Amino acid sequence: MENKISIYIIESYNMTRTLYNRNLSDEFEIKGEFKEETACFKAFESSPSDIILMDLKFPYQNSFNFIKKVKSKHPDTKIIILSTVEDEEIMYTALTFGASGYLLKDINFDILKNTIKQIHTGKLYFQTQEEVKVLV
Repeated sequence: MENKISIYIIESYNMTRTLYNRNLSDEFEIKGEFKEETACFKAFESSPSDIILMDLKFPYQNSFNFIKKVKSKHPDTKIIILSTVEDEEIMYTALTFGASGYLLKDINFDILKNTIKQIHTGKLYFQTQEEVKVLV
């Protein structure tokens, strides 16, 4: 049996968390869904995942600090930000803190699934309204 890529989901809205879970659980192991970073980190510490999909919340510094904290404990875990904000400075800051991807929430689920698989192999992605760009 092939091991599935394991994912934690952090998303403010219950309906959106449910949509992510329903659309991703066929190909990935969803280890948990959380409304905020603190609860996710507690679960992550006892059972790390391959990927964390996370909503970028204002103030952004809290999200950036969460990324830094996760990466300091488990540098191999990949963090993908899903956001409604298209801002290259925020994208750059997220990548600087250790995020492996920054995608806009209007992304198609098939593209999201493919991007998760590519990021898991070590690639970095960020998305603008026009396209998903590969950095590495």
